[in-house]
Amino acid sequence: MLKAISKAGFALALAVCCVAFVGCAPKDGLTPVKGTVTLDGAPIEKGTINFAPKGGPGTATGGPIVDGKYEARVSPGKMAVTIYAQKAEKIENPTQEQIERGITETTVDIIPAKYNRASTLEADIVEGQKDPVDFELTTDE
Repeated sequence: MLKAISKAGFALALAVCCVAFVGCAPKDGLTPVKGTVTLDGAPIEKGTINFAPKGGPGTATGGPIVDGKYEARVSPGKMAVTIYAQKAEKIENPTQEQIERGITETTVDIIPAKYNRASTLEADIVEGQKDPVDFELTTDE
């Protein structure tokens, strides 16, 4: 009788573990996407990339860009893409208030508006995306 209980307990514990491991996989309908982002051939040091559904169902998502690389979980389908990056610049002629407050730098956008506020970028994401989704941006109008 004790052996039967032990076998039943083991079987139950094994079943619970299997369900727990299967339950850990994301079931959010998103697929992993990765790639590179360059501006005039140079990797974007630090920025963000965002994906938003374009005329269909899906979830808006995004992630950081670090050293020209990004990874995100994205809804399959046609996505509008926006990319942002800034850099610090020294203030050439600071106001008296800026001087008093110790403000010596300001941030400026380095990515042209056609890639963010007025983005023309798109990406077709397929479920289980394997190929990288790269973006080669230019400052030329």
